[in-house]
Amino acid sequence: DQDNLASLDEGEYYQFQLEGAEVYFEDGAHLGKVTSIDSVAANDILNVSTDNGEALIPFVKAVIMSVDVENKKIIIRKVDGLF
Repeated sequence: DQDNLASLDEGEYYQFQLEGAEVYFEDGAHLGKVTSIDSVAANDILNVSTDNGEALIPFVKAVIMSVDVENKKIIIRKVDGLF
């Protein structure tokens, strides 16, 4: 029940809030949809289903520009060497 969840600080999200979100590059190009999130020691990794297979996107400020939980939309930067 979402009413019983602990409140989060700004920039923090529950995994279920990110799953199913559409991922776009800052120029508006669509990358794909978040299928799951992996938690590793350094940071979380978004698993994104794309037309070309799966993309692994590090959930860090250097890559993630914005997260719109209500509209299930994540904007990322194009980072050389990421894809």
